[in-house]
Amino acid sequence: MFADDILLLASDTASYKFSNSLVNPLREIELWAHKFNLKINPIKSKFIIFPFAKRVTHIPRLKICGKNIRNCSEFKYLGLIFDDRLTWVSHFNSVKGRVSGIQYKIKRLSRATCGALPEVLKEIYLRAVEKFILYGAPIWFSENVKLRNKILQIQRIPLLGISKAYRTVSTDALHILCGCPPLDLVAKNDFILFKLFGRHCPIQVGDQTISFDDVAHLHSDPDPPWNVISFPWAIGDPDNQIGLNIFTDGSKLNNKVGFGIVCFDERIDEHLWSVSESLNDEAA
Repeated sequence: MFADDILLLASDTASYKFSNSLVNPLREIELWAHKFNLKINPIKSKFIIFPFAKRVTHIPRLKICGKNIRNCSEFKYLGLIFDDRLTWVSHFNSVKGRVSGIQYKIKRLSRATCGALPEVLKEIYLRAVEKFILYGAPIWFSENVKLRNKILQIQRIPLLGISKAYRTVSTDALHILCGCPPLDLVAKNDFILFKLFGRHCPIQVGDQTISFDDVAHLHSDPDPPWNVISFPWAIGDPDNQIGLNIFTDGSKLNNKVGFGIVCFDERIDEHLWSVSESLNDEAA
């Protein structure tokens, strides 16, 4: 079983200092994984440096489980592709490719003169495609012209399908024909709302400053699903749990996807059973 999505953040005044400052934190991760019978995969482990201003001239040497950790200029974490300059170019190139694939499948259901109505295609866009494009907007959004153009370029793909217009129609005209606002404005709105309601930071609207306390009474989240429908379960230190200990994991390696389940006794001394299966390569 592998321990997925473990993230270690560190900052320092110079990149060469990481070689020493991260020895103990990485050792703590190794001990934690060993305690819970998890295995760190050095092949999938990597690190990235985000330089504050200057170019990185020294790449630190980091090791985990006796293996070197590979340095990279970009990596994917929880669905977002981070690059060392936080330009998000690679992320949106990936998003564009996937949106094009989705639109190609939708196009098979809707032709210029037949098939699904524009109203149906617009609903699919608003409920699914737009949400997919805007995933992580509070993190990647900025008032950057290149970023804005990239977002509009991606939005143009589904809007052409909704309007069933010629490819030469301008993006501004597509927004009007489809009744869909420019996606960079929608992303900015998500960013501002997260800043206000998520981080409780004041925002500026014209000449007025609005704080979270001013609008807290307007923001009432519904109860999360786990409070509405309860499925009893427990989480904590397996050493203090009573009963069986079952661990699950999914992983993608070398473009192959699979999952595994392993069951131990209550003291995690005896391996009772385990199962692993391969899944469709597109499952991830």
